[in-house]
Amino acid sequence: MWETPRRIIGFFILLLATLTYIASTKDLTFAFAIGYVLLLFAWTDYFSFIIYTYPAFGAIAGFLIGNLKGLLYGVPTGLAFVLFAALTSANKERAATVVFLLSIPIALVNSYLYPVSSPINWAFIGLMVGIIENAIVEEMAEGDVFIISLYFMTLGPLAFIPTALQAFTGRAFFEKRFNNGTAYPVGPAMFVIAVPLFMLVPHLVNKNVLPEWLFYAHFHGVQNPELGFFAGLAATFLVPRLIEECSIGDPREDVSLAGGTMGAMAGLVTSLITFVLVTYLGTYLKDTGRETLALIVGIGGLFTTLLVGMVTLAMFSQLHYEGKSSIPYLAWFWSLNSIALTFSVPLLRIAWREFPTKYVPEIGLFTAVMFLMSLWDEREDFNPLTILLLEFFAFLAGIWVGFSLTGQLSAYWG
Repeated sequence: MWETPRRIIGFFILLLATLTYIASTKDLTFAFAIGYVLLLFAWTDYFSFIIYTYPAFGAIAGFLIGNLKGLLYGVPTGLAFVLFAALTSANKERAATVVFLLSIPIALVNSYLYPVSSPINWAFIGLMVGIIENAIVEEMAEGDVFIISLYFMTLGPLAFIPTALQAFTGRAFFEKRFNNGTAYPVGPAMFVIAVPLFMLVPHLVNKNVLPEWLFYAHFHGVQNPELGFFAGLAATFLVPRLIEECSIGDPREDVSLAGGTMGAMAGLVTSLITFVLVTYLGTYLKDTGRETLALIVGIGGLFTTLLVGMVTLAMFSQLHYEGKSSIPYLAWFWSLNSIALTFSVPLLRIAWREFPTKYVPEIGLFTAVMFLMSLWDEREDFNPLTILLLEFFAFLAGIWVGFSLTGQLSAYWG
């Protein structure tokens, strides 16, 4: 109902959120650099309903390789991701979902012990969330896997907020009708919620409300930007072509770019571990005077490292699309929104004190009304209690959108 006016409103909401984000950028930290990538994807997704998967894959690879030290210290979370990839490839998707749940406390502890690994740990968590949404719940498009991972890389566990609440902003402001139904672009739906989080996190860390070790990306740049840049280029133009060659004949079993990314990230972890072990062995042999043997081990180790990574890529790159969710969709949906609510309540109380609040309640109510309009044709499918709950979460999403817009609205209308 009223699809075109709602999308026009969505255009202006995304525009104002963009201006707010640009105005809030003071230092181009790791987090804000990723934010500009996400801003670009938000606009391409709005106009074309496309997240260009090759550049998105390149962005993830570039940020990971550019922070190789973080990747090294993030091995515990990386190993959990390897197990997740193995189970998903073997079509044991419920077990993979359990591994994802167990990975969250691992990522927290890993980030606490080694803050430099925090963006990498949460990138792995984001990839798992995206893959579950894309291949297990089968609710999102392939390109959305990559932007979810980037949001988690920058916002840590707070990325659960835009990941969950995008369902409400997406339907309220960005939904479009196609021949086979309706859909909305995830890029802008997440971005308009995430903008105040980008602004709020460094502010709260500076006030010791949030721990810096959990949001390392907001206070540090990419460790090796040159390496990250070239790795991103290689990943954009070379690796996807390699993944395309991994087809095994049946189109239903072709390796998708999302699946290939899962395998590539798992391969990165296993090859890194192999390289470290070989390096330690070579160093030990050299220190004990067996330099010739150390040289042989070193040369063989480089080959072994590459081989381990390629074998992992080949074995752990398969996603299984069966036309139905392997886990209860409603359990996943309401769990994500419960996490978003848990994080939002204390953060919004602080945001209410720290940011301008003019128009915020009105935008929250407006979002709830727009969302209700999007449900109009399906109103008979929901009971009154479900509609009430959905409206509550739509209002919550609208409050976050309000903080994205209030500064710009106040500047124009006072």
